[in-house]
Amino acid sequence: MTYPYLKPNFFKEELMDHFLLDLEEKGLLVQIRKDKNLLGFTVLLKTFMYLGYPPRRKDDIPDVVVEWLANQIPPDGLSPASFQDYQWKSRLWDFHMSIIRKHTGFRPFEAEHGAPLTEWLITKANESPSIKDLLNEAVQWCRKNFVELPQEKEFHRLTQSARNKFFEDLYEKVLSQIDPEIQEKMTASLSPSESGTTDYDWMKSPPGKLGMKTILAEIKKLERIREFRINDARHFPGVSPKVLQQLRNRARGEDAFQMRRHPLPIRTTLFAALLHGREMEVIDNIVRIFLDLIQRLKNKADKTLDQEVAGDTRKVHRKQQLLFRIAHIVTGNPAGGFQQDLFPEVGEEIFHRLVEESKNAEASYDVAKARVTHKKYRSYRRMMKPVLDVLEFRSNNPSCHPLLDGLKLIHRYLTTRHTYYPENEAIPESLLTGIWNEVVWEDGVHKPRVVKKYFELCVLKRLEKALKCKEVWVEGSYRYRNPDHDLPKDWQQKRVSYCDKHKIPVKAEEFIEPIRQEMTSWMETANEFLSRKRDVYIYYPGKGEKGLFRIPKIKKRPERPILQEIKGKVISCWGILDLLDILLEADRQVNFSRFFQTSGQRQIMSHDEIRHRLLLSIFSQATNMGLKRIHASANPRCSYDELLYFRKRFMTAEALRETIAALVNRVLEIRNPQIWGKGTACASDGKHFGSWDQNLMAEWNPHYKVPGVMAYWHVDTNALCIYSQLQRTSSSQVASMVTGLVRHDTEMRVESNYVDSHGQSEMAFPFCRLLGIDLLPRLKRLKYSRLYLPEKGMGSRFPNLAGVLTRPVRWDSVYSQYDELIRHAVAVVENTGPIDSILRRFNSYNDKHPTYKAFIEAGKALKTIHLCRVLTSPALRHEIFDGLNVVENWNSLNQFICYGHKMEIYSNDPQMQELTVLCLHLLQNALILVNTLMMERVIQHERILGRMVPEDLRALTPLFTSNVNPYGEFDLDLYKPSFLEAA
Repeated sequence: MTYPYLKPNFFKEELMDHFLLDLEEKGLLVQIRKDKNLLGFTVLLKTFMYLGYPPRRKDDIPDVVVEWLANQIPPDGLSPASFQDYQWKSRLWDFHMSIIRKHTGFRPFEAEHGAPLTEWLITKANESPSIKDLLNEAVQWCRKNFVELPQEKEFHRLTQSARNKFFEDLYEKVLSQIDPEIQEKMTASLSPSESGTTDYDWMKSPPGKLGMKTILAEIKKLERIREFRINDARHFPGVSPKVLQQLRNRARGEDAFQMRRHPLPIRTTLFAALLHGREMEVIDNIVRIFLDLIQRLKNKADKTLDQEVAGDTRKVHRKQQLLFRIAHIVTGNPAGGFQQDLFPEVGEEIFHRLVEESKNAEASYDVAKARVTHKKYRSYRRMMKPVLDVLEFRSNNPSCHPLLDGLKLIHRYLTTRHTYYPENEAIPESLLTGIWNEVVWEDGVHKPRVVKKYFELCVLKRLEKALKCKEVWVEGSYRYRNPDHDLPKDWQQKRVSYCDKHKIPVKAEEFIEPIRQEMTSWMETANEFLSRKRDVYIYYPGKGEKGLFRIPKIKKRPERPILQEIKGKVISCWGILDLLDILLEADRQVNFSRFFQTSGQRQIMSHDEIRHRLLLSIFSQATNMGLKRIHASANPRCSYDELLYFRKRFMTAEALRETIAALVNRVLEIRNPQIWGKGTACASDGKHFGSWDQNLMAEWNPHYKVPGVMAYWHVDTNALCIYSQLQRTSSSQVASMVTGLVRHDTEMRVESNYVDSHGQSEMAFPFCRLLGIDLLPRLKRLKYSRLYLPEKGMGSRFPNLAGVLTRPVRWDSVYSQYDELIRHAVAVVENTGPIDSILRRFNSYNDKHPTYKAFIEAGKALKTIHLCRVLTSPALRHEIFDGLNVVENWNSLNQFICYGHKMEIYSNDPQMQELTVLCLHLLQNALILVNTLMMERVIQHERILGRMVPEDLRALTPLFTSNVNPYGEFDLDLYKPSFLEAA
């Protein structure tokens, strides 16, 4: 929720933007005589213009603003101390406010302004349905109409009232669009069956473990959902996706009993919104399971082939690989001098036989693999008809039309018992390439016939690749929808405005030429750097011409003694703190409960009851202890069922993300820049969490040998996590990295991002460049890297890089596809579709796509620049190393806080899994906030800052737990004095 207020600290850039006096404002100062009043008037003027209302208290104005304004008062500035003598809320203050209001045109907020503000907010609620967004709209209305903001409590009341009125009107509107028979069917679905369950709860249930039973159950669920015939164009005309998402979130938190208690308009609207969203989600689940089962089929075939069929074939093939290679070289170039030594000893005919044997071995292996896959396919084939019955595959690429024709052919003959397709059927022969052209065809009486099951396997293999790169999409899906819907629909009309908004170069040369020049400059620097003997050099193994980089390993720096002194003084001053008390202190700083609202129609609990239950719920999820254990040990005033009800009704991922963003902003506010610096860099990495495996989110992790999920963190260099997300272990870390940089929604300005090898790719470099972020990866296989040339014929300019140079960058492909490059970058920042879905279009399955080629070429140039920077700058290598160490330390702290159930997430509901990760994120950031406050007080009180050298400041971190006790009794007392104030 955004209500303007003054931060404790402002950077110089912010002071220049908001607190710089112009000539007209300086002209107002001639009306003020005394110095103390002159400075007070100036401060009141600029803070009023910044806030939109006069500051409530004099103490709310930070000293840095007073000092900044005092230095601007002509002719030579004033002493900031004179501001202390200025009388706040006095008759003089009222006189100054009259001058300011006359100058700015603002007038106080009156009762008469409430009605037009409410009407305005109702019109904006469709696109900005959350309280936070509506507050922003309300602030803009007040500024536009030159009305001062009312008190925060009144401001929130007006906003909430407008939001409630919007939804009341929406309920009646949606009810009028839904037919009576559909309403009756909804009511029947809420009634329990003989077994005690309801269709409503069943349709909401998440899918189970990957398998044939699960996909058939999801198909049955989709067929049931489609019986209601809910269509957004008909039943939700003009309703924004944000509003639909809020309605779905509210319905998800309520069971059938709670839904039956709603009035008809609310019940019908929530049910319809849930069905609309669940249809897309279930289709996504079906496609996801379908693809995973195809992959499982391939894996099982490979495993069986290795064990039974291809053991000898692959063994001989590998042992004789070198011999076959020699045979190919000899037979391909018999005049190359080999015949003098080899032919008399072995014979030319033997080499030709070896070549033929190698070809037969490869063919026999592929044929054997196809036949084994055919055997395994029998148990998977029963999913084909249900899948093709409920899913409609489409494509915007004409080259994929034969694939769609093949699917239609398969669908027509799935239930027939014939082994072959009829001879008069048109077979899309363009699909039958490679080994499939051999196994699909069999001799017939008149002409070759097509074996049905082999053809189905061929089509499945191609369909899997096409779906993974979205060349084929699914009607009604969300993550596998038409890729054109992921892009801005008004691109042609707003191309320039989008680029100006996000500071993206409009013309291709404005993006490419700086990269080309930068690339040439850095390669010249690297060439000159390697001309001298250093610890970084290129060596040539064997007698080849290709070189490898030799870069020394970075050694761990010793711990700074002064940091131990600071931590010791923190413990001596505040003692060992309970983890629950740390969460309570963070709530006092940020007020968590303002972000959590009931999904019901009204809220009857008091503010303290909400706070108490909210903190216990967050703590139980973050520590992975569970509500039942926390309730038993904390002995709260509410029952366990009431606590469980609260979590279902109040706790959502959206509310937790808003709370985390507010907590991050609070840490950024209280940080002393002299101690912590500006903090414009972050590091991103994933962390494995064990998880129950009866769900689609958990996957088998081959490294840890257990099923689990991945939490992906974005942590700044001062150990503050700005964004987190729950992903599958096989998910693209590049997409997760880009998502965090774009979606963190905090006041931190990220200018550079450190990642490991999994978080970078040649696709990621141009994306981050267009987003204005410097991607700084630590490359695992750095020594094998190659440097691309800026232009043809430039290799001679870099003699010291000769062994690691490769071809020039193909700039023409970047020029021709630049419009598509920036279109996809704008789609990412404008949130027109899921980021992983947008990036999925460009992967190795679609390597011939022209836009993918353009991204790769630009990425090769930017990666070359990064390699040259890393080679020539030990400081940059240490910076990347230190940045990634911060996120590794953050990961290691996860198990200290999330200690319950041995850090295994004990839920098969993906939404509950996400809540666990978000609550852990929130509690760990609460620890960072409290430690930051205590360390700053110790440094200031003990005057330690003057003794600290840059190395001490670099190593300073609030990420420590020597002063924390996470166990024991959990006594939550909202009224106990703050331990920070007590000290």
